[in-house]
Amino acid sequence: MPDTGNCAITVIDAEGRLLAKGRASRHRPDLAALGLGRTTLAYRIAIPLGTEAARLRVLANGEELVGSPVDIGPGIYDGFCAVDSDMVTGWVSERTKAGEPPFITVVNGAGVEVARGGSRFDERPADPLFAPARFNLRLDSDCFGGGEMLLNVYANGKLIGRTSCSLGLHANLETISPERVVGWIHAPEAPERNFELTVYRDGKLVETAACDRERTDVQAHFPNCKTPGFDISLDPVNTPADVPVTMTIRLADGTRDLFDGPYLLARRPAAVAAIYKAAQLANADLPGLDAGARAVLAEALRNYLEKVRASEGVTLSKQPSFVPEAALPMRMAIIMPIYRGVDVTRACIESVLAHRNPETDQLILINDRSPDAQMADMLAAYDAAPNVILLENADNLGFVGTVNRGLAMCSGTDVLLLNSDTVLHAGGLDEMVRVANSRPEIGTVTAMSSNATIFSYPSAELRDAALPDISWPTLAALALIENAGTCEDVPTGHGFCMLIKREVIKRVGLLDEAFGRGYGEENDFCARAAALGYRNVAAGGVLVEHKESISFGNERASLLAQNQPRLNALYPEYTPLIMEFEKQDGLRRLRWALDRARLARAREAGARFALVISNALEGGTPKAIRDIEDKVGYGGATRLSLSLTEGGLIELSCKAPLLCAHFNASKVEQLFNVMDGAAPGLVLAHQLLGFPAPVFTALGGWLEGRRSLYWAHDFYSFCPRVTMIDAIGRFCGGADADTCGRCLEMGKAHETSVLDELTPAAHRALFAGLLERFTHVVAPSANAAGYLAKMFPRLNITVAPHPETTQDVA
Repeated sequence: MPDTGNCAITVIDAEGRLLAKGRASRHRPDLAALGLGRTTLAYRIAIPLGTEAARLRVLANGEELVGSPVDIGPGIYDGFCAVDSDMVTGWVSERTKAGEPPFITVVNGAGVEVARGGSRFDERPADPLFAPARFNLRLDSDCFGGGEMLLNVYANGKLIGRTSCSLGLHANLETISPERVVGWIHAPEAPERNFELTVYRDGKLVETAACDRERTDVQAHFPNCKTPGFDISLDPVNTPADVPVTMTIRLADGTRDLFDGPYLLARRPAAVAAIYKAAQLANADLPGLDAGARAVLAEALRNYLEKVRASEGVTLSKQPSFVPEAALPMRMAIIMPIYRGVDVTRACIESVLAHRNPETDQLILINDRSPDAQMADMLAAYDAAPNVILLENADNLGFVGTVNRGLAMCSGTDVLLLNSDTVLHAGGLDEMVRVANSRPEIGTVTAMSSNATIFSYPSAELRDAALPDISWPTLAALALIENAGTCEDVPTGHGFCMLIKREVIKRVGLLDEAFGRGYGEENDFCARAAALGYRNVAAGGVLVEHKESISFGNERASLLAQNQPRLNALYPEYTPLIMEFEKQDGLRRLRWALDRARLARAREAGARFALVISNALEGGTPKAIRDIEDKVGYGGATRLSLSLTEGGLIELSCKAPLLCAHFNASKVEQLFNVMDGAAPGLVLAHQLLGFPAPVFTALGGWLEGRRSLYWAHDFYSFCPRVTMIDAIGRFCGGADADTCGRCLEMGKAHETSVLDELTPAAHRALFAGLLERFTHVVAPSANAAGYLAKMFPRLNITVAPHPETTQDVA
C-alpha cells in the first residue's frame, strides 16, 4: 500500500453482508526490518462469532487479501505449541463462541500417543479479545533417549501444531541378575524428572520401582541430577539352574528396552545345556544347513563351550524382545533424503503419495540443505499432506547422516529407505511388506529396478531409461502379477529402495556415519544384519524406476574410491561374494517371467522370431553367422540368441525387446518356457559346444513343428575334441567310438565341452537323436558332409558353402 495513509479493512460473509470493519493502522515494530518505510500497517478487528460454520472474506480497500476467505465455526482451531524441558506447552482457540476447553493429545512421528490431558481457560485473560485455552502436558518416558522426535499436537482430534523434542538419556546398568538390577538414569534436558522402571523376568512383570537413590559419583559428572540411582531386588527365581532366564528393563510407561536389552541370563548349567541342544540341532538334517555350515557351527559351539565352562554363566544382550511390543498404528516410515533434482524429487514424492496408504505409511522428507534454489518451496507444498513430515537439516549431512536422522525419529517402525530419484508404482509397497513378513528371518527387502546394479532389469548390464516395447508402470504391474510373493537371497541390499524391519534396526542400529556422505553404508548395514542371522532378499514382484546417483553427481566415483577400501577391510569376503553373485546372475530367476511376458507381447503385436544357437567362442563360426545373416537373413524375423557366458551360464538375449536372461543346467525347463513366449518359427543351431546335455534333450522335442537348421561348422557332433585331431596330433578321420574313448583318456575333450560324463558312443547317440529332429542339416563342403554321413547315416545332409554366395539354403 502507499507509504502514507492506511487502508480500510472490511469483513463480509458469504452473501456479502458487512460483519466488521476497521483500518490498517496498528503499530508493528517487528516489521521495520522489512524496509517498508513505516510500521503502522497492521490491523486487529473483532468479528462476531456464532455456533454455526461460516466462511468470511477479508478485503483491503475492496480487494480480497491473501489468506481470505477464512472459515469459522465449531471444531476449527488455532493453536501454538512448544517443548519446554519434558513438557509440551501451548494454547488453543476455537473459532466459535466460548465452549468447553478441548482435550489435547500429543502423537509422535510413529503415530504413538506420548502425552495427553485437558486444556483450561485463563481465569482472568489479559486480553478480552483473545482468551485461549492453555495446556501444559508431561511427555511419556519413551520420549527420552529416542533421538529427535517429531510431535503432532491435536485438540479434540484436530491438528493444531507441530513441534519436536530431543530428550537425551544417560544411563548405565551396573548389575543384572535374576534377583537384582543396579544402575542409574539421568535426563539432561529434564534433570528434575523422577523415572520409574519396570522389570520383566521371563516375559512377566515382576517389579516396578522408582529411581530414588542418590549417586554422588553420577552427580559429580551431572551436577544438576537429583536421585538417578536404582537398586531393585527381585523375588527369587523359581526356574531350574539349567534353564536360562530372560530379563527386560523398561521405563514404567514405556515400550522400549533399556540398556541394549533384553538380556538372556544363563547360569553355567543352563548355558551348557543350551550349547548341547544347539550342537544336536547342528547335526540334525535341518533345511538349509549344509555340511560347511554344520562344521562351522559345531566348531564355534565347541569354542564357546570352553569359555562357558570357565565362567559362572553368561549374559547375552540384544536378543529378540522377550516382552511383546505394543502394536503401532504405522505400518512403515518412508525416509526420503533430498539433495538435488527438483523435478525428479517431485515425481518421486507424487508417486509415493499416489501409492501409499496415508493412514499407515508415513512419509518423511528431509531436505539436506539442497543447493537447488527452488527445492524448499517445492517441498513446502507437501507439508500439509496427511502423514507427511518435512524436515530441513541445518547443515548438509550427506545421505548417511540424513537417513540416520530419519531413523532416529521413527524408531519402532519398519522403515523404507527411498532415494529421491525413484518412482514407485501401484502395489509395490504392499508387496515389499508381504515379502518381508513372509519369513521371520528376512531382515531387508530390496526392490528390482530399471537401474540399480545387480537389482536391474532387464539385467545388471542392461540399464536403459526406457524400454521401447513396454512402459515401466506396465512392467511393474506385470511383475506384481507374475512374481507375487517371490524373493531371492542377495549378498547385500541397495538403499535406493530398501525396506528394513523394525527389529533389525533395533538390533543392528543406525547406518555407520564413518562412510561419510554415502556409498557402502547399506552394504555395511546388511552385513551386520546377516551376522545376526537375518536374510537380505530382493522382491521379484516390485519394480521401481531409478535415475541413480542424481544427488551425488560427479562425486560418485570419488565416494566409491573412498569407501570401498573401508568396506573390504571390514568384510574381506564382500567383494569376492559380489563378483561371484554377478558372474552367476543371482537374480536371474526373478526376471524370467517378465522376459517371457515381453516376448509374448511382442509376438502378439506381430513380431516373428528366429532362434539362433551358438556359443561365446572366437573363431570362424561367429563370422559365418554374420555372413549368413547378411546374405540370407531370417525372412524378416527378429533374432533371438541362445548362447553361453564366459561363466558357463546359458544366455538368451534379444535386441527387440531388449532382454538378457541367464539359466544354468538345472533350469533348462525354465529356459524353454521363456522361449515359448517368443514361439520362434525358425531355429538355426550353429554351435552346440559348451551346452549341457539337458539342452540337447529338451531341444529335440521342442523342434517339433518348427523349421530348423543345423549348421555343421565343426565336428563336435561326433568328436568331443571338435577337430578330429587326436591326442598325438594325428587326423583320425572319424574313428570308431572305442578308439575315440582311448583318445579322450589321453588328451581329454575340448575344454569348453560339458558332456564329459558321456562316453563317445553316448555322445554320438545324443547328437544323433537331436540332429534327426532338424528339418535341415547343412555342411559347408562335400568333404564335411561325408564325415557327417559316415557317423550319422540316417541324416539327409545338404551341402552349402558358407555364403560368400547369395544362395538361399534355408
